[in-house]
Amino acid sequence: MSVVPAPPAISIVMPLYNKAGQVLETIASVRAQTLSGWELVVVDDGSTDGGPALVRCLQDARIRVVNQGNAGVSAARNRGIELARADLVAFLDADDLWLPGFLAAITALQADFPQAGWYGTGYEIRPAQGAAFASRLRGAPADFSRGMLPDYFNVAIASDPPAWTSATVVRREAIRAIGGFPEGVGSGEDLLTWARLAVRYPLAYEASPLAVFVASGIERPPEPADRVGKALA
Repeated sequence: MSVVPAPPAISIVMPLYNKAGQVLETIASVRAQTLSGWELVVVDDGSTDGGPALVRCLQDARIRVVNQGNAGVSAARNRGIELARADLVAFLDADDLWLPGFLAAITALQADFPQAGWYGTGYEIRPAQGAAFASRLRGAPADFSRGMLPDYFNVAIASDPPAWTSATVVRREAIRAIGGFPEGVGSGEDLLTWARLAVRYPLAYEASPLAVFVASGIERPPEPADRVGKALA
């Protein structure tokens, strides 16, 4: 009689497009997590640089690589959401990093604030030039460090984005209820996704920086048509 493996505590979705030089360091930060009950779904979005082969060579049963033709980061994340086996879905871009306690902090938020539909932490920003700094959280109570984040939109207007993709985890049914990430958008799709979530679901937040945004200096430029700005309005 075959034994069906238990579902993981958290599914991690990683879109991968031509990040062979960064993806192994990013996955190492996943494997270094103090919480071990995870799966990683790497969605190869038509890479041409050999990155997916590097991931497969890790031979880690917790890591799956699936392929699709190049369709953009939103399509890759949406496919990962559909393949996720856990109720909690984390997002990690292939050139960002987690500190070892990130997933443990998220599951602690889930346990303490079950009314939340999504979860996030602060993060460190490492610019291409200059010193690293922690994301700035403004608009929340002065003594806020952990809990339900009040008035997401006022905080978002005053701060570095409080919800940043590689430091955000969602309940699978919540992200599916808003239709996932908007496809066909060149940049800003994540900001629109978090706004749509914030309208419907409360956010539980740990202000400590537990993820790292590694800025390459070649981030995607804003869309001339500003479809995200119009949708936010």
